[in-house]
Amino acid sequence: MMYHRLRLKQFLCKIWMILWIPCFVSAAAKHPIAVLKEVHLMLPPDVYQLDPAMSVDIYSPVLLGNIYEGLLEYHYLKRPLQPVPNLAAAMPRVSSDGCIYTVTLQKGVFFHDDPCFPNGKGREVVAEDVVYSFKRLAHPIFAFYHLDQLAYLKGLKDFHQHLNRCPNYYRPQLPGVKAIDRYTVQFTLTKPLPIFLHYLAMPFASVVAQEAVDCYGKNFKYHPVGTGPFVLPRLDVNASQVVFVKNNRFRDKFFPNESSDKLKHCLASAGKKLPLVDKLVYHRYKSPRDSERLFYKNIVGVLEKGHLPEKEGLNFIKLFADADSIEWLKHNGITPLYHVTDGLSFISFNGLKAPLHLQKVRQAISLAFDRIEFNKRYFNNLGTIPYSYIPPNFAGHNAQLLNPYISYDLHKARQLLAEAGYPNGEGFPTLTLDMLLYRGEKLKSAIAFFIECMKHLGICVKVQEYSLADLISKTQRGEHMLAFFDWRADFPDFSSIFDIIRYPGIGGGIWLRDDSFDALYDQAMQTADDRERTKLFAQLDAKAVELVPCILLPIIYDYVLVHQWIKNYVMCPFIFPKMKYIDVLPHECKSIKKVK
Repeated sequence: MMYHRLRLKQFLCKIWMILWIPCFVSAAAKHPIAVLKEVHLMLPPDVYQLDPAMSVDIYSPVLLGNIYEGLLEYHYLKRPLQPVPNLAAAMPRVSSDGCIYTVTLQKGVFFHDDPCFPNGKGREVVAEDVVYSFKRLAHPIFAFYHLDQLAYLKGLKDFHQHLNRCPNYYRPQLPGVKAIDRYTVQFTLTKPLPIFLHYLAMPFASVVAQEAVDCYGKNFKYHPVGTGPFVLPRLDVNASQVVFVKNNRFRDKFFPNESSDKLKHCLASAGKKLPLVDKLVYHRYKSPRDSERLFYKNIVGVLEKGHLPEKEGLNFIKLFADADSIEWLKHNGITPLYHVTDGLSFISFNGLKAPLHLQKVRQAISLAFDRIEFNKRYFNNLGTIPYSYIPPNFAGHNAQLLNPYISYDLHKARQLLAEAGYPNGEGFPTLTLDMLLYRGEKLKSAIAFFIECMKHLGICVKVQEYSLADLISKTQRGEHMLAFFDWRADFPDFSSIFDIIRYPGIGGGIWLRDDSFDALYDQAMQTADDRERTKLFAQLDAKAVELVPCILLPIIYDYVLVHQWIKNYVMCPFIFPKMKYIDVLPHECKSIKKVK
Protein backbone atom coordinates (compact mmCIF):
# COMPACT_ATOMS: atom_id res chain seq x y z
CA MET A 1 0.00 0.00 0.00
CA MET A 2 2.83 2.40 0.89
CA TYR A 3 4.45 1.63 -2.47
CA HIS A 4 1.29 2.54 -4.43
CA ARG A 5 0.83 5.80 -2.48
CA LEU A 6 4.43 6.71 -3.28
CA ARG A 7 3.95 5.98 -6.99
CA LEU A 8 0.79 8.10 -7.07
CA LYS A 9 2.61 10.99 -5.38
CA GLN A 10 5.45 10.76 -7.93
CA PHE A 11 2.92 10.81 -10.80
CA LEU A 12 1.13 13.88 -9.41
CA CYS A 13 4.46 15.69 -8.97
CA LYS A 14 5.32 15.09 -12.62
CA ILE A 15 1.96 16.51 -13.75
CA TRP A 16 2.45 19.53 -11.48
CA MET A 17 5.93 20.12 -12.90
CA ILE A 18 4.45 20.35 -16.41
CA LEU A 19 1.99 23.00 -15.24
CA TRP A 20 4.28 24.83 -12.80
CA ILE A 21 7.47 25.48 -14.79
CA PRO A 22 5.78 27.58 -17.54
CA CYS A 23 4.12 29.67 -14.81
CA PHE A 24 7.49 30.18 -13.16
CA VAL A 25 9.02 31.36 -16.43
CA SER A 26 6.02 33.57 -17.22
CA ALA A 27 6.18 35.24 -13.81
CA ALA A 28 9.88 35.93 -14.26
CA ALA A 29 9.21 37.54 -17.66
CA LYS A 30 6.54 39.85 -16.20
CA HIS A 31 8.84 41.04 -13.43
CA PRO A 32 12.32 41.34 -14.93
CA ILE A 33 15.26 42.26 -12.72
CA ALA A 34 16.40 45.81 -13.40
CA VAL A 35 20.09 44.95 -13.79
CA LEU A 36 20.60 41.24 -14.31
CA LYS A 37 23.97 39.96 -13.16
CA GLU A 38 25.06 36.73 -14.80
CA VAL A 39 28.18 34.64 -14.31
CA HIS A 40 29.14 32.23 -17.07
CA LEU A 41 31.27 29.24 -16.14
CA MET A 42 32.42 25.94 -17.58
CA LEU A 43 30.87 22.64 -16.56
CA PRO A 44 32.92 19.46 -17.00
CA PRO A 45 31.04 16.75 -18.92
CA ASP A 46 31.25 14.32 -15.98
CA VAL A 47 28.53 15.96 -13.85
CA TYR A 48 25.66 13.52 -14.14
CA GLN A 49 23.63 13.93 -10.94
CA LEU A 50 22.87 16.32 -8.07
CA ASP A 51 22.10 14.14 -5.06
CA PRO A 52 24.24 15.11 -2.02
CA ALA A 53 24.29 11.50 -0.83
CA MET A 54 26.10 10.53 -4.06
CA SER A 55 28.65 13.36 -4.11
CA VAL A 56 31.84 11.31 -4.26
CA ASP A 57 33.46 12.99 -7.29
CA ILE A 58 35.26 16.35 -7.42
CA TYR A 59 32.85 18.06 -9.84
CA SER A 60 29.25 17.69 -8.63
CA PRO A 61 29.89 19.33 -5.19
CA VAL A 62 30.61 22.58 -7.06
CA LEU A 63 27.02 22.58 -8.33
CA LEU A 64 25.55 21.09 -5.17
CA GLY A 65 26.87 24.07 -3.20
CA ASN A 66 24.59 26.34 -5.21
CA ILE A 67 21.47 24.43 -4.12
CA TYR A 68 22.05 22.55 -0.89
CA GLU A 69 23.35 23.53 2.52
CA GLY A 70 24.56 21.73 5.61
CA LEU A 71 24.65 22.70 9.25
CA LEU A 72 28.19 24.07 8.90
CA GLU A 73 30.42 25.45 6.15
CA TYR A 74 33.93 26.93 6.01
CA HIS A 75 34.58 30.63 6.42
CA TYR A 76 35.15 31.96 2.91
CA LEU A 77 37.99 34.34 3.70
CA LYS A 78 39.76 33.03 6.81
CA ARG A 79 42.89 30.87 6.65
CA PRO A 80 43.53 28.33 7.98
CA LEU A 81 40.03 27.16 7.23
CA GLN A 82 37.61 26.94 10.09
CA PRO A 83 34.02 25.62 10.25
CA VAL A 84 31.34 28.24 10.88
CA PRO A 85 27.53 27.99 11.26
CA ASN A 86 25.45 27.70 8.11
CA LEU A 87 21.97 26.25 8.70
CA ALA A 88 22.99 26.05 12.36
CA ALA A 89 22.30 29.14 14.45
CA ALA A 90 25.62 28.69 16.28
CA MET A 91 28.48 26.22 16.51
CA PRO A 92 27.49 22.84 18.03
CA ARG A 93 27.70 22.37 21.78
CA VAL A 94 30.02 19.44 22.48
CA SER A 95 29.78 17.30 25.63
CA SER A 96 32.77 16.92 27.93
CA ASP A 97 33.41 13.36 26.69
CA GLY A 98 33.40 14.54 23.04
CA CYS A 99 30.58 12.16 22.07
CA ILE A 100 27.47 14.38 21.96
CA TYR A 101 27.01 17.31 19.55
CA THR A 102 23.91 19.47 20.04
CA VAL A 103 22.95 21.79 17.20
CA THR A 104 20.28 24.50 17.15
CA LEU A 105 18.89 25.36 13.70
CA GLN A 106 18.23 28.83 12.38
CA LYS A 107 14.56 29.67 12.28
CA GLY A 108 12.93 30.92 9.10
CA VAL A 109 14.98 28.85 6.63
CA PHE A 110 12.84 27.49 3.79
CA PHE A 111 13.25 24.85 1.13
CA HIS A 112 12.99 26.04 -2.47
CA ASP A 113 9.51 26.39 -3.87
CA ASP A 114 8.77 23.13 -5.68
CA PRO A 115 5.77 21.05 -6.78
CA CYS A 116 6.70 18.38 -4.23
CA PHE A 117 5.29 20.66 -1.48
CA PRO A 118 1.62 21.58 -0.96
CA ASN A 119 0.72 24.48 -3.27
CA GLY A 120 4.30 24.39 -4.57
CA LYS A 121 5.52 26.48 -1.62
CA GLY A 122 8.72 25.41 0.14
CA ARG A 123 8.22 24.79 3.86
CA GLU A 124 10.46 25.66 6.81
CA VAL A 125 13.46 23.46 7.60
CA VAL A 126 13.20 21.69 10.96
CA ALA A 127 15.28 19.26 13.01
CA GLU A 128 13.46 16.22 11.59
CA ASP A 129 14.85 17.14 8.14
CA VAL A 130 18.39 16.80 9.49
CA VAL A 131 17.48 13.44 11.04
CA TYR A 132 16.00 12.19 7.76
CA SER A 133 18.99 13.39 5.74
CA PHE A 134 21.41 11.41 7.91
CA LYS A 135 19.14 8.36 8.02
CA ARG A 136 19.10 8.40 4.24
CA LEU A 137 22.91 8.06 4.15
CA ALA A 138 22.47 4.59 5.66
CA HIS A 139 20.34 3.46 2.71
CA PRO A 140 21.91 0.53 0.80
CA ILE A 141 22.24 2.72 -2.30
CA PHE A 142 24.43 5.28 -0.49
CA ALA A 143 25.85 3.39 2.48
CA PHE A 144 28.84 2.18 0.51
CA TYR A 145 29.98 5.80 0.19
CA HIS A 146 29.50 6.88 3.79
CA LEU A 147 28.89 3.96 6.16
CA ASP A 148 32.53 3.60 7.22
CA GLN A 149 33.06 7.34 7.65
CA LEU A 150 29.91 7.75 9.73
CA ALA A 151 30.24 4.48 11.64
CA TYR A 152 30.81 6.48 14.85
CA LEU A 153 27.16 7.58 14.78
CA LYS A 154 25.37 5.44 17.37
CA GLY A 155 23.18 2.79 15.75
CA LEU A 156 24.00 3.70 12.13
CA LYS A 157 25.01 0.19 11.05
CA ASP A 158 21.90 -1.31 12.66
CA PHE A 159 19.76 1.25 10.86
CA HIS A 160 21.56 0.32 7.63
CA GLN A 161 20.58 -3.34 8.18
CA HIS A 162 16.99 -2.23 8.80
CA LEU A 163 16.95 -0.35 5.47
CA ASN A 164 18.32 -3.45 3.78
CA ARG A 165 15.13 -5.19 4.84
CA CYS A 166 12.76 -2.21 4.43
CA PRO A 167 14.43 0.17 1.93
CA ASN A 168 11.90 3.04 2.13
CA TYR A 169 10.80 2.86 5.76
CA TYR A 170 12.55 5.59 7.76
CA ARG A 171 10.23 5.74 10.77
CA PRO A 172 12.40 3.72 13.25
CA GLN A 173 14.75 5.82 15.36
CA LEU A 174 18.44 6.26 14.64
CA PRO A 175 19.97 6.70 18.13
CA GLY A 176 22.90 8.68 16.76
CA VAL A 177 20.71 11.46 15.30
CA LYS A 178 17.67 12.70 17.22
CA ALA A 179 15.38 15.71 17.00
CA ILE A 180 15.17 17.12 20.54
CA ASP A 181 12.60 19.70 19.52
CA ARG A 182 11.54 21.50 16.34
CA TYR A 183 14.83 23.35 15.95
CA THR A 184 17.33 21.22 17.90
CA VAL A 185 19.10 18.10 16.69
CA GLN A 186 21.53 15.97 18.69
CA PHE A 187 24.26 13.71 17.32
CA THR A 188 25.55 10.91 19.57
CA LEU A 189 28.83 9.14 18.73
CA THR A 190 30.03 5.82 20.09
CA LYS A 191 33.55 7.27 20.51
CA PRO A 192 35.06 10.76 20.38
CA LEU A 193 35.68 11.99 16.84
CA PRO A 194 37.39 15.41 16.73
CA ILE A 195 36.88 15.75 12.97
CA PHE A 196 33.09 15.36 13.22
CA LEU A 197 32.67 19.12 12.70
CA HIS A 198 34.34 18.70 9.31
CA TYR A 199 31.80 16.00 8.43
CA LEU A 200 28.97 18.47 9.13
CA ALA A 201 30.47 20.81 6.51
CA MET A 202 30.77 18.18 3.76
CA PRO A 203 28.35 17.98 0.80
CA PHE A 204 26.92 14.59 1.81
CA ALA A 205 25.68 16.17 5.10
CA SER A 206 23.43 18.60 3.21
CA VAL A 207 19.81 18.78 4.33
CA VAL A 208 17.23 17.37 1.92
CA ALA A 209 13.43 17.25 2.07
CA GLN A 210 11.77 13.85 2.28
CA GLU A 211 8.86 15.18 0.21
CA ALA A 212 11.24 15.79 -2.70
CA VAL A 213 12.86 12.36 -2.43
CA ASP A 214 9.45 10.65 -2.25
CA CYS A 215 8.04 12.74 -5.09
CA TYR A 216 10.80 12.25 -7.62
CA GLY A 217 12.01 8.81 -6.57
CA LYS A 218 14.94 7.62 -8.67
CA ASN A 219 14.88 10.94 -10.53
CA PHE A 220 15.51 12.97 -7.38
CA LYS A 221 19.14 13.35 -8.48
CA TYR A 222 17.83 15.39 -11.45
CA HIS A 223 15.35 17.46 -9.39
CA PRO A 224 17.39 19.11 -6.63
CA VAL A 225 15.37 20.79 -3.87
CA GLY A 226 17.48 22.51 -1.24
CA THR A 227 17.72 25.68 0.83
CA GLY A 228 20.66 27.31 -0.98
CA PRO A 229 21.14 30.64 -2.76
CA PHE A 230 20.24 29.35 -6.23
CA VAL A 231 17.46 27.24 -7.73
CA LEU A 232 17.63 24.63 -10.49
CA PRO A 233 14.20 23.06 -11.25
CA ARG A 234 15.74 20.20 -13.21
CA LEU A 235 19.18 18.97 -14.25
CA ASP A 236 19.27 17.98 -17.92
CA VAL A 237 22.45 15.93 -18.31
CA ASN A 238 22.29 16.34 -22.10
CA ALA A 239 21.76 20.11 -22.20
CA SER A 240 24.55 22.35 -23.46
CA GLN A 241 23.88 24.74 -20.56
CA VAL A 242 22.82 24.33 -16.94
CA VAL A 243 21.22 27.53 -15.62
CA PHE A 244 20.73 28.40 -11.95
CA VAL A 245 18.59 31.37 -10.92
CA LYS A 246 18.72 33.34 -7.69
CA ASN A 247 16.60 32.01 -4.84
CA ASN A 248 14.44 35.01 -3.98
CA ARG A 249 13.44 33.38 -0.68
CA PHE A 250 17.04 32.93 0.46
CA ARG A 251 17.41 34.07 4.07
CA ASP A 252 19.42 37.12 5.12
CA LYS A 253 23.01 35.94 4.79
CA PHE A 254 25.76 38.48 4.18
CA PHE A 255 29.25 38.63 2.75
CA PRO A 256 31.83 38.25 5.58
CA ASN A 257 33.49 41.33 7.06
CA GLU A 258 36.63 39.54 8.27
CA SER A 259 39.43 37.90 6.34
CA SER A 260 43.01 36.73 6.42
CA ASP A 261 45.60 39.26 5.28
CA LYS A 262 45.98 37.78 1.79
CA LEU A 263 42.25 37.98 1.10
CA LYS A 264 41.48 41.50 2.34
CA HIS A 265 40.94 42.65 -1.25
CA CYS A 266 37.61 40.78 -1.17
CA LEU A 267 36.26 42.88 1.70
CA ALA A 268 34.92 45.48 -0.72
CA SER A 269 31.81 43.28 -0.76
CA ALA A 270 31.60 43.03 3.05
CA GLY A 271 28.05 43.25 4.40
CA LYS A 272 26.30 42.75 1.04
CA LYS A 273 23.38 40.33 0.97
CA LEU A 274 24.13 36.99 -0.67
CA PRO A 275 24.06 35.86 -3.39
CA LEU A 276 25.63 38.73 -5.31
CA VAL A 277 24.51 37.64 -8.79
CA ASP A 278 21.13 36.72 -10.27
CA LYS A 279 22.03 33.85 -12.56
CA LEU A 280 24.72 31.21 -13.03
CA VAL A 281 25.13 29.78 -16.51
CA TYR A 282 27.30 26.67 -16.76
CA HIS A 283 28.40 25.75 -20.29
CA ARG A 284 28.93 22.05 -20.84
CA TYR A 285 31.92 21.58 -23.10
CA LYS A 286 32.64 18.69 -25.44
CA SER A 287 36.29 19.48 -26.03
CA PRO A 288 38.90 21.66 -24.29
CA ARG A 289 38.79 24.09 -27.22
CA ASP A 290 35.18 24.94 -26.32
CA SER A 291 36.09 26.21 -22.87
CA GLU A 292 39.16 28.03 -24.11
CA ARG A 293 37.18 29.75 -26.88
CA LEU A 294 34.46 30.98 -24.50
CA PHE A 295 37.05 32.23 -22.02
CA TYR A 296 38.98 34.30 -24.58
CA LYS A 297 35.71 35.72 -25.90
CA ASN A 298 35.16 37.21 -22.43
CA ILE A 299 32.03 35.10 -21.97
CA VAL A 300 33.20 32.56 -19.43
CA GLY A 301 34.81 34.22 -16.42
CA VAL A 302 36.99 31.41 -15.05
CA LEU A 303 39.17 28.80 -16.75
CA GLU A 304 40.49 26.00 -14.57
CA LYS A 305 43.17 23.45 -15.31
CA GLY A 306 40.58 20.70 -14.94
CA HIS A 307 38.68 22.16 -17.93
CA LEU A 308 41.68 21.54 -20.20
CA PRO A 309 43.09 18.02 -19.94
CA GLU A 310 45.80 19.02 -22.42
CA LYS A 311 44.53 16.83 -25.20
CA GLU A 312 44.35 20.07 -27.13
CA GLY A 313 44.42 23.75 -26.36
CA LEU A 314 46.22 25.59 -23.59
CA ASN A 315 49.02 23.93 -21.61
CA PHE A 316 48.74 25.43 -18.13
CA ILE A 317 52.07 24.04 -16.94
CA LYS A 318 54.03 25.75 -19.70
CA LEU A 319 51.94 28.90 -19.43
CA PHE A 320 52.58 29.44 -15.72
CA ALA A 321 56.29 28.70 -16.18
CA ASP A 322 56.71 31.46 -18.76
CA ALA A 323 57.14 35.00 -17.37
CA ASP A 324 56.25 36.69 -20.69
CA SER A 325 52.96 34.78 -20.88
CA ILE A 326 52.06 35.78 -17.34
CA GLU A 327 52.68 39.44 -18.15
CA TRP A 328 50.57 39.09 -21.30
CA LEU A 329 47.69 37.68 -19.28
CA LYS A 330 47.79 40.49 -16.74
CA HIS A 331 47.98 43.09 -19.52
CA ASN A 332 44.78 41.65 -21.00
CA GLY A 333 42.88 41.76 -17.71
CA ILE A 334 43.37 38.11 -16.76
CA THR A 335 44.58 37.12 -13.29
CA PRO A 336 46.61 33.89 -13.09
CA LEU A 337 46.14 32.03 -9.78
CA TYR A 338 47.74 28.87 -8.46
CA HIS A 339 47.43 26.78 -5.34
CA VAL A 340 49.23 23.75 -3.93
CA THR A 341 47.13 20.69 -4.67
CA ASP A 342 45.25 19.40 -1.62
CA GLY A 343 45.66 15.78 -2.57
CA LEU A 344 47.62 13.18 -4.50
CA SER A 345 47.79 11.62 -7.95
CA PHE A 346 48.44 7.91 -7.93
CA ILE A 347 47.97 4.49 -9.44
CA SER A 348 46.16 2.50 -6.77
CA PHE A 349 46.61 -1.16 -5.93
CA ASN A 350 43.81 -3.57 -5.22
CA GLY A 351 45.81 -5.35 -2.52
CA LEU A 352 43.13 -7.99 -2.06
CA LYS A 353 43.81 -9.49 -5.49
CA ALA A 354 46.76 -11.74 -6.20
CA PRO A 355 49.57 -11.04 -6.83
CA LEU A 356 49.08 -7.43 -5.66
CA HIS A 357 48.32 -8.71 -2.17
CA LEU A 358 52.07 -9.30 -1.77
CA GLN A 359 53.82 -6.29 -0.25
CA LYS A 360 57.07 -7.02 -2.11
CA VAL A 361 55.22 -7.00 -5.43
CA ARG A 362 53.79 -3.54 -4.69
CA GLN A 363 57.23 -2.30 -3.60
CA ALA A 364 58.83 -3.70 -6.76
CA ILE A 365 56.31 -2.01 -9.05
CA SER A 366 56.84 1.32 -7.27
CA LEU A 367 60.64 1.07 -7.61
CA ALA A 368 60.40 0.21 -11.32
CA PHE A 369 58.60 3.46 -12.15
CA ASP A 370 60.98 6.27 -13.14
CA ARG A 371 59.29 9.34 -11.66
CA ILE A 372 62.14 11.72 -12.49
CA GLU A 373 61.89 10.95 -16.21
CA PHE A 374 58.10 11.04 -15.98
CA ASN A 375 58.25 14.52 -14.40
CA LYS A 376 60.68 15.71 -17.06
CA ARG A 377 58.65 14.46 -20.02
CA TYR A 378 55.15 15.40 -18.95
CA PHE A 379 55.44 18.17 -16.35
CA ASN A 380 58.46 20.10 -17.65
CA ASN A 381 60.15 19.31 -14.31
CA LEU A 382 57.53 21.49 -12.58
CA GLY A 383 55.97 18.61 -10.69
CA THR A 384 56.91 17.68 -7.16
CA ILE A 385 57.62 14.04 -6.41
CA PRO A 386 55.81 13.28 -3.13
CA TYR A 387 57.73 11.25 -0.58
CA SER A 388 54.85 11.49 1.89
CA TYR A 389 51.15 10.68 1.83
CA ILE A 390 50.42 13.91 3.71
CA PRO A 391 50.25 16.80 1.19
CA PRO A 392 52.89 19.56 1.56
CA ASN A 393 50.38 22.20 2.70
CA PHE A 394 48.88 20.02 5.47
CA ALA A 395 49.98 20.08 9.08
CA GLY A 396 52.09 17.01 9.85
CA HIS A 397 53.81 16.89 6.46
CA ASN A 398 57.38 15.63 6.91
CA ALA A 399 59.65 16.73 4.08
CA GLN A 400 62.47 14.63 5.60
CA LEU A 401 60.55 11.36 5.58
CA LEU A 402 62.64 8.60 4.00
CA ASN A 403 60.72 6.72 1.32
CA PRO A 404 62.90 3.90 -0.05
CA TYR A 405 60.29 2.91 -2.67
CA ILE A 406 59.91 6.23 -4.47
CA SER A 407 63.26 6.38 -6.31
CA TYR A 408 63.91 4.52 -9.56
CA ASP A 409 65.86 1.34 -8.82
CA LEU A 410 65.22 -1.38 -11.38
CA HIS A 411 67.83 -3.72 -9.85
CA LYS A 412 66.16 -3.60 -6.43
CA ALA A 413 62.73 -3.94 -8.05
CA ARG A 414 63.74 -7.14 -9.85
CA GLN A 415 65.22 -8.50 -6.64
CA LEU A 416 61.98 -7.90 -4.71
CA LEU A 417 59.88 -9.39 -7.50
CA ALA A 418 62.04 -12.54 -7.45
CA GLU A 419 61.69 -12.76 -3.67
CA ALA A 420 57.91 -12.58 -4.15
CA GLY A 421 58.11 -15.65 -6.43
CA TYR A 422 58.22 -14.01 -9.88
CA PRO A 423 61.86 -13.95 -11.11
CA ASN A 424 62.07 -11.73 -14.22
CA GLY A 425 58.29 -11.54 -14.15
CA GLU A 426 57.87 -15.24 -14.94
CA GLY A 427 54.33 -16.41 -14.22
CA PHE A 428 53.17 -12.88 -13.38
CA PRO A 429 49.62 -12.32 -14.68
CA THR A 430 48.70 -9.43 -16.96
CA LEU A 431 47.56 -6.43 -14.94
CA THR A 432 44.68 -4.18 -15.99
CA LEU A 433 44.82 -0.46 -15.27
CA ASP A 434 41.44 1.29 -15.16
CA MET A 435 41.24 5.01 -15.86
CA LEU A 436 38.80 7.73 -16.76
CA LEU A 437 37.75 8.19 -20.34
CA TYR A 438 38.38 11.66 -21.90
CA ARG A 439 41.57 12.24 -19.92
CA GLY A 440 43.44 13.46 -23.00
CA GLU A 441 46.25 12.23 -25.20
CA LYS A 442 49.00 13.70 -23.02
CA LEU A 443 47.85 11.73 -19.99
CA LYS A 444 47.43 8.58 -22.08
CA SER A 445 51.00 9.05 -23.23
CA ALA A 446 52.07 9.38 -19.60
CA ILE A 447 50.29 6.13 -18.73
CA ALA A 448 52.01 4.50 -21.70
CA PHE A 449 55.33 5.53 -20.10
CA PHE A 450 54.30 3.70 -16.92
CA ILE A 451 53.47 0.61 -18.98
CA GLU A 452 56.94 0.74 -20.58
CA CYS A 453 58.52 0.91 -17.13
CA MET A 454 56.63 -2.22 -16.11
CA LYS A 455 57.85 -4.08 -19.21
CA HIS A 456 61.40 -3.66 -17.92
CA LEU A 457 60.23 -5.61 -14.88
CA GLY A 458 58.64 -8.33 -17.00
CA ILE A 459 55.09 -7.18 -16.17
CA CYS A 460 52.43 -6.58 -18.83
CA VAL A 461 49.81 -3.88 -18.19
CA LYS A 462 46.69 -3.23 -20.28
CA VAL A 463 44.55 -0.05 -20.01
CA GLN A 464 40.76 -0.02 -19.71
CA GLU A 465 38.80 3.25 -19.94
CA TYR A 466 35.49 4.02 -18.22
CA SER A 467 33.08 6.87 -17.62
CA LEU A 468 33.43 8.48 -14.20
CA ALA A 469 30.33 6.71 -12.86
CA ASP A 470 31.48 3.30 -14.08
CA LEU A 471 35.05 3.82 -12.87
CA ILE A 472 33.89 4.77 -9.38
CA SER A 473 31.41 1.90 -9.27
CA LYS A 474 33.95 -0.71 -10.37
CA THR A 475 36.69 0.39 -7.98
CA GLN A 476 34.26 0.68 -5.07
CA ARG A 477 33.24 -2.92 -5.64
CA GLY A 478 36.91 -3.93 -5.71
CA GLU A 479 36.69 -5.47 -9.18
CA HIS A 480 39.82 -3.76 -10.54
CA MET A 481 43.55 -4.45 -10.25
CA LEU A 482 45.16 -1.05 -10.84
CA ALA A 483 43.38 2.29 -11.22
CA PHE A 484 44.54 5.83 -11.99
CA PHE A 485 43.07 8.49 -9.68
CA ASP A 486 43.47 12.07 -8.56
CA TRP A 487 42.37 12.16 -4.93
CA ARG A 488 41.48 15.41 -3.25
CA ALA A 489 41.08 15.64 0.49
CA ASP A 490 37.41 15.97 1.45
CA PHE A 491 38.22 18.41 4.23
CA PRO A 492 41.36 20.21 5.50
CA ASP A 493 42.67 17.42 7.72
CA PHE A 494 45.20 14.68 6.94
CA SER A 495 42.73 11.98 8.03
CA SER A 496 40.90 12.63 4.76
CA ILE A 497 43.93 11.28 2.89
CA PHE A 498 44.34 8.19 5.07
CA ASP A 499 40.60 7.41 4.83
CA ILE A 500 41.22 5.89 1.40
CA ILE A 501 43.72 3.43 2.90
CA ARG A 502 41.78 2.69 6.08
CA TYR A 503 38.44 2.06 4.36
CA PRO A 504 38.69 -0.15 1.25
CA GLY A 505 36.33 1.03 -1.45
CA ILE A 506 35.68 4.51 -0.06
CA GLY A 507 37.34 5.95 -3.15
CA GLY A 508 40.59 6.03 -5.08
CA GLY A 509 40.66 2.30 -5.70
CA ILE A 510 42.97 1.43 -2.78
CA TRP A 511 42.07 -1.93 -1.24
CA LEU A 512 44.43 -3.00 1.50
CA ARG A 513 44.08 -4.87 4.79
CA ASP A 514 46.58 -4.21 7.56
CA ASP A 515 45.47 -4.54 11.18
CA SER A 516 48.31 -2.45 12.63
CA PHE A 517 47.60 0.44 10.22
CA ASP A 518 43.87 0.30 11.00
CA ALA A 519 44.46 0.28 14.77
CA LEU A 520 46.84 3.25 14.59
CA TYR A 521 44.39 5.15 12.38
CA ASP A 522 41.53 4.54 14.83
CA GLN A 523 43.70 5.74 17.73
CA ALA A 524 44.66 8.91 15.86
CA MET A 525 41.05 9.65 14.93
CA GLN A 526 39.95 9.59 18.58
CA THR A 527 42.82 11.75 19.84
CA ALA A 528 41.65 15.28 20.58
CA ASP A 529 45.05 16.80 21.40
CA ASP A 530 46.36 18.29 18.13
CA ARG A 531 50.03 17.75 18.91
CA GLU A 532 49.59 14.09 19.86
CA ARG A 533 47.29 13.52 16.91
CA THR A 534 49.86 14.95 14.49
CA LYS A 535 52.48 12.54 15.89
CA LEU A 536 50.19 9.58 15.35
CA PHE A 537 49.48 10.57 11.76
CA ALA A 538 53.22 10.94 11.16
CA GLN A 539 53.54 7.31 12.25
CA LEU A 540 50.72 6.39 9.87
CA ASP A 541 52.56 8.19 7.08
CA ALA A 542 55.70 6.12 7.69
CA LYS A 543 53.66 2.91 7.82
CA ALA A 544 51.91 3.76 4.55
CA VAL A 545 55.33 4.29 2.92
CA GLU A 546 56.27 0.71 3.83
CA LEU A 547 52.93 -0.80 2.79
CA VAL A 548 52.93 0.97 -0.62
CA PRO A 549 49.13 1.12 -1.09
CA CYS A 550 49.62 2.98 -4.37
CA ILE A 551 52.22 4.37 -6.77
CA LEU A 552 52.64 8.04 -5.92
CA LEU A 553 52.94 10.24 -9.02
CA PRO A 554 54.44 13.74 -9.29
CA ILE A 555 51.94 16.43 -8.29
CA ILE A 556 51.55 19.92 -9.71
CA TYR A 557 49.75 23.08 -8.67
CA ASP A 558 46.10 23.80 -9.35
CA TYR A 559 46.02 26.55 -11.97
CA VAL A 560 43.19 28.99 -12.70
CA LEU A 561 42.76 31.96 -15.03
CA VAL A 562 40.21 34.57 -13.88
CA HIS A 563 38.98 37.60 -15.77
CA GLN A 564 39.33 40.75 -13.69
CA TRP A 565 35.61 41.47 -14.06
CA ILE A 566 35.01 38.45 -11.82
CA LYS A 567 35.24 39.58 -8.19
CA ASN A 568 35.86 37.66 -4.96
CA TYR A 569 37.03 34.44 -6.63
CA VAL A 570 39.09 32.45 -4.12
CA MET A 571 40.87 29.17 -4.80
CA CYS A 572 39.86 26.62 -2.18
CA PRO A 573 38.69 23.05 -2.88
CA PHE A 574 36.83 22.74 0.43
CA ILE A 575 34.43 25.65 -0.06
CA PHE A 576 31.61 24.30 -2.22
CA PRO A 577 29.03 27.12 -1.94
CA LYS A 578 31.56 29.43 -3.58
CA MET A 579 29.33 31.05 -6.17
CA LYS A 580 27.14 32.88 -3.67
CA TYR A 581 30.17 35.06 -2.88
CA ILE A 582 31.10 35.84 -6.50
CA ASP A 583 30.28 39.20 -8.06
CA VAL A 584 30.61 40.35 -11.65
CA LEU A 585 31.34 43.78 -13.13
CA PRO A 586 29.95 45.04 -16.46
CA HIS A 587 32.21 43.96 -19.29
CA GLU A 588 32.30 43.75 -23.06
CA CYS A 589 32.18 40.30 -24.68
CA LYS A 590 35.12 41.11 -26.90
CA SER A 591 37.53 38.44 -28.07
CA ILE A 592 41.09 38.44 -26.83
CA LYS A 593 43.80 36.93 -28.98
CA LYS A 594 44.65 33.88 -26.94
CA VAL A 595 48.07 33.31 -25.51
CA LYS A 596 50.20 30.81 -27.40
